[in-house]
Amino acid sequence: MNPARSRVLPLILGLALSAGSASAATIVVAAGETGIAANGHCSLIEAMENAQTDSRVHADCVAGSGADVIRLSPGDYVLAQPLSPGSNTALPHISTPMTIQGNGSTLRRSAHPSTPPFRFMTMSAASLTLEGLTFRNARLQTTYYFDGGAVISQSGGSLLARDVRFIDNGASSNGRGGAVFIANASGGIGAHAVFEDCLFEGNFTDTLPGQHGSGGGAIWIEGGELEIERCAFIDNRTQPVDVPQAGNGGALHISDLGAEAGDVPDGLVSQVWVRNSTFSGNRADTAGGIGLQVGQGFVLSLGLEQVTLVDNRARTSAKGIGAHAGMDAGQVFIHYARSILHGNGAGANDKDCVSLGGMPRVYWESGGANLLAPDRGCTLDAFGEDFVDADPWAHIQPLLHDHGHDLKAGSPLVDALALAHCGHGQSRDQRGRLRGGGPGAGGAHCDVGAVEYYGDGDVIFAHGFD
Repeated sequence: MNPARSRVLPLILGLALSAGSASAATIVVAAGETGIAANGHCSLIEAMENAQTDSRVHADCVAGSGADVIRLSPGDYVLAQPLSPGSNTALPHISTPMTIQGNGSTLRRSAHPSTPPFRFMTMSAASLTLEGLTFRNARLQTTYYFDGGAVISQSGGSLLARDVRFIDNGASSNGRGGAVFIANASGGIGAHAVFEDCLFEGNFTDTLPGQHGSGGGAIWIEGGELEIERCAFIDNRTQPVDVPQAGNGGALHISDLGAEAGDVPDGLVSQVWVRNSTFSGNRADTAGGIGLQVGQGFVLSLGLEQVTLVDNRARTSAKGIGAHAGMDAGQVFIHYARSILHGNGAGANDKDCVSLGGMPRVYWESGGANLLAPDRGCTLDAFGEDFVDADPWAHIQPLLHDHGHDLKAGSPLVDALALAHCGHGQSRDQRGRLRGGGPGAGGAHCDVGAVEYYGDGDVIFAHGFD
């Protein structure tokens, strides 16, 4: 699995570098301006249309030119309607390279009762960078499947999100991806997405009565490569959570839907890597934290490194991670190392790792130094290098305001690893603080899980979350 990892970040970074070398314009958006008004103040929609067309469609903004930078002002940008009648999206579709710098601003769907449902943006066949931005209160609702409550990336799009918050976004009517939907495996690996220093909180999908198929309270990916680094997934959900087959993957759902035989030469439809990140308080019918579902002979892969996945809930026994390989020779590979996969559900039959339906083609692999329970479904390391304890709360504290579970002083998870073994050159934890920089053996060791122990309790994220 790891050799394929190299395809993601170089591609994203290469796109960014090539985009930056073009003659790009910087388009500054006036505070709070969203619509088309010809009022002398550059609005967000006007800026995006100029950037998309590399021209000056709207005289309120400078002309677009190449891979443009759209720079927002701090504060709220409130959107009250879709871009056009019959549309489900508020902003222009993105199909050319651009960067949107939020500078701490928020894109907010109006809370007025008359506001129709819509997502914020869609993109395809382009590279989009989002920085320092919040997406809040997007809603999608129609008669059947609707995807991506806030953002859609598909058809070969490359999305890079840094320091972005997705708060209280939802996709109803058997929705897939309450905040983000990533799709398209046609001709091989489809869309590419990287999330760094991001927060997903309170996002959701809904299922219609008598139906099933929703999932991914925060993210749904059904074809592509996804990297998640130093992010937190808190209190996301598929709802209703007590209805059979109502939703899979309270925070993240990984699927092969949309792929067809012959589309993907090696069968590997979706690849996901998660590092230095927390999943806590997420809920679903099945797989409260992360759900995977594959069929038709395709392959899904999930890698977890220094991840904390605790206190997630589901109606079924699959409280943490649930994986299902269908009857058509589909396969799922899940690798986890230096992570905490424990404490998801408190019942006698609750599991942290579950192969749903008893399918034999779900492969669980421990890379060692994980905190696991002795009898809750997660395969132990063959060399006895995992930490096995029936009580996770002997080692970790409740969730803090900065969206991390601190380790407890004296836990063997503190300074458990030589710094050289902290994985792929990682140097910072979920909070953005140095690995090996806390109490211990002179900074020569690092800790298990998403958050490095510093002994100072609740702190402000080094990358800006509070």
